[in-house]
Amino acid sequence: MPNLFHPPIFSQWRDDFTAAIAGVLVSVPQSMAYGIILGGVMGNAWGGVGVLSALYGSVLVGLLTALFGGCPMMVTGPRASTSLVLATLVGQLLRSRALTGLVDPAPTALALASVAVCLAGMMQIVFAVLRLGRLSRFIPYPVITGFLNGSALLILASLVWSATGVPKQSSVAALLWHLDEIRPATLALSLTTAAVILAAPRLFKRAPAPLVGLVSGCLGYYGLAALGFGPAAGSTVPPLPDHGAVRLVIGQVGGLLAGSDAAELWTLLLPAALSIAALATLDTLLSASAIDALTLRRSNGTRELLALGLANAVAGLFTMMPGSGGMARTMAVLKGGGRTAAAVLLTALLTLAVTIVLAPLISYLPQAVMAGLLLTVGLGLVDAWPLDLARRLIRTRGGQAAARFDLFEVLVVVAAAVLINLPAAVAVGALVSLLSFASRMARTPIRRCYRASGLAARLSGDTERQVFLRHHGHRIAVIEIEGALFFGTVSEVEARVDELIAEGVSHLVLDLKRVSSIDTTGARALERLNAKLARVDGFLALGYLEQERRSRRGDGFGDDDRRRQSNSRRLWLELDLPGTLAKLGSDRLLPDIDQAVAVCERHLAQTLATQADEVPAAGTMPILHGIGRDGLRQLRPYVTRHVFRTGETIFHQGAAPDSVYLIALGRADVVIDLPRTDRKLRVQTLVPGTVFGEMAVIDPKPRSANIVATAPTRCWRLAAEDWHRLQVEQPDLAFRLIGNVAMIFAERLRAANTLLVELEA
Repeated sequence: MPNLFHPPIFSQWRDDFTAAIAGVLVSVPQSMAYGIILGGVMGNAWGGVGVLSALYGSVLVGLLTALFGGCPMMVTGPRASTSLVLATLVGQLLRSRALTGLVDPAPTALALASVAVCLAGMMQIVFAVLRLGRLSRFIPYPVITGFLNGSALLILASLVWSATGVPKQSSVAALLWHLDEIRPATLALSLTTAAVILAAPRLFKRAPAPLVGLVSGCLGYYGLAALGFGPAAGSTVPPLPDHGAVRLVIGQVGGLLAGSDAAELWTLLLPAALSIAALATLDTLLSASAIDALTLRRSNGTRELLALGLANAVAGLFTMMPGSGGMARTMAVLKGGGRTAAAVLLTALLTLAVTIVLAPLISYLPQAVMAGLLLTVGLGLVDAWPLDLARRLIRTRGGQAAARFDLFEVLVVVAAAVLINLPAAVAVGALVSLLSFASRMARTPIRRCYRASGLAARLSGDTERQVFLRHHGHRIAVIEIEGALFFGTVSEVEARVDELIAEGVSHLVLDLKRVSSIDTTGARALERLNAKLARVDGFLALGYLEQERRSRRGDGFGDDDRRRQSNSRRLWLELDLPGTLAKLGSDRLLPDIDQAVAVCERHLAQTLATQADEVPAAGTMPILHGIGRDGLRQLRPYVTRHVFRTGETIFHQGAAPDSVYLIALGRADVVIDLPRTDRKLRVQTLVPGTVFGEMAVIDPKPRSANIVATAPTRCWRLAAEDWHRLQVEQPDLAFRLIGNVAMIFAERLRAANTLLVELEA
């Protein structure tokens, strides 16, 4: 079923329409900027074709994914990575032998590149059918960072000519021989536009930053033109072609793909298609995960990938740019008030209206202003983490091998992107990932997982901790990890922790005694685990990881100092270099498991409403308030002690009210049988010092609930006949007990009133 029926289409159309306008204001400038990248490769006269291809691509891909995708609130469209791959492919095709004889090879190159887009869509469909999208989680963080930084450098390099006004040369380095041709007005306009876009979020809270930058840049350009400096500020975007230029490509290139130069063409098309498919899939799945966290919904990654593959395949047939999920467009819709998938659909439809109605105005956009917009896109892709890692490695004189390898991965992928092309960077990144995985591959990292309740028997002489762990230890889990904690194994640890949290665990101890290394992806996973546990008022402790108090430069260690080479110190450095330890805090680093569990116990005790399972003094029990030692001696002959096993029912719902109970040790749940069903509802947990069944001394009606022991429980029981005997033989004591029961009822009534007030408020 299409997404628009879940919830019904236009069920909140006012909010969705407003959100769609916000989405268009962000999506259209972005799509135009990516179209300029494509048009720039084809030649200045074809810049309008690239813009039109990008705008129509955002419309088509946005419509199909909104209707049939698995992440209803995701807004799709052209992205920087796939746009660069497509532009690189067009440039390669223009230089190919198959197109050298053509008078104007640009349209044919675009048609051939669109075949790669179509193939990429088909590959995405195969990815979805084979459930290959899950492989994206095995891409290490340094490879992703390297690709993003490589893409950023390529975008910035492509802007050199339009931002400076210098005629395009064979390479960026050639600018050094043409510095005298730089147009200061053009460069100033580009930089000013970029600065306005970067500053806009702080100055204009509601207006989209790209729109503010475009308007400001256009005002500046035409202001210069009015003063007679128009030529110095550069030219405008070439006029858009007729909308019919977006047409079916098969008839245009079918002969070339089957001709004598077919092998050369397919050698270019297939790697590019695979790169576009892989990058679009990665972008989409990562965005879907982020959107799920924002909307508190669970998307269907397979369905989203199927819809995206279909959309890109159709887009490729009509020379449109490929699309994928992105956070900038989606955040604009969400912040604009979007509530249903209709907001995403309206974003695509409004983009179509803008493309058709306002297309003539696009040719009035200055190229220097568009260069400024693209400059912010390139800067937005930069991930500064490798620079921070390099700085930390220099400060620590080389650091650990894992950190050095992470930095090496980043540099290799960036070098492949800049020196060869983006498809090569994708291939190199995949190869580096495989080599890294093979070099660190080990068996499952989870050696053993157990609850802290099993440690109670080891705490001889510490009664309080024994009692606490017996009855609350199930909320503290210990996971022993062995081998390397890296990008190939962290997903299993995270999945196990998710299961534990679902089972009621809120406090986690990771035993790192047998861990050989932790890479950056593993360090980031520890940060995510800490955040997950914090959401359930929990705590993450790391065992066998002492805080390093000596200099990280190695000062103070002799060549034979074993501490310098210890596993604890090595893990500490591997977590400190990415900044993970600073985010977790030093209070979570413990030298052994016993101390780590003890820290979790203290934290858990603070979050509980009562100190669990302590044996309260008689004077602190509400039912025995004011009785005194003499009163207890008088009461003793009338009560009997009973012990109940875990899971044993103390009394059943509907049973005759024959006695009153007082919990001395243990824990029990109040469970109600729901009428006309087999279901049961737990409404309360009873702890030591609690009296229950006291209605038996007042109301002869049947019991209203079941009482089930959830731990070994010891109770004192006052039978109905003994109560009547106590009233006759010890009337003062009986009167005191009745007064205490009345006080208990009064406290419960007061609590109920408070709850009602809070609910009404």
